Amino acid sequence: MEVDLRVRRGLPGPLEQREDEREGRQRKGQCSVSGALRQGGEDRGARGRPGRVEATLDIRHQEDAIRERSIAALQARADEICARRGVTVSWSVIAEHGATPCTPELVATLADAVAQTGVEVRKLPSGAGHDAVTMASVTEIAMLFVRNAGGISHHPDESVEEADVALAIEAATRFARALFPAEVAS
Repeated sequence: MEVDLRVRRGLPGPLEQREDEREGRQRKGQCSVSGALRQGGEDRGARGRPGRVEATLDIRHQEDAIRERSIAALQARADEICARRGVTVSWSVIAEHGATPCTPELVATLADAVAQTGVEVRKLPSGAGHDAVTMASVTEIAMLFVRNAGGISHHPDESVEEADVALAIEAATRFARALFPAEVAS
């Protein structure tokens, strides 16, 4: 999504004071939305505001129809807000993948392996981007997520505790042993 702010006029006060600042944020029960924001450096106005803002959004849901409806609703709302403010917005798809469900049997085996480490099993719905999209075209999949501070993922601020990594390694080892007991025994 790219928002062109060059035609913007008369911002009524700092953005953080605007009541509609929170418009478009994810609400519970909707798709998983994450993204990155980049401000264009050219065409800065008298107040030093950027002339263009680009946002890259990663929108996922385990059901394609829900993801598609959510994207359409997000686009419609952004178009409405931008029209009201006199700015333009354009959208382009960088990549799109259908939902990639994990294999229930593998998920159950992985959950057993996690439980054996003494960690509470939490099953997370995922639109499975990651490597799962590619791997699912050639094999069955399951995913193990490692707890991290604030849920920040795929970002330089991502941080995990060494103890959590050790538990993940233990769970992955137990998972592999459950899948291939004959190879482990020999």
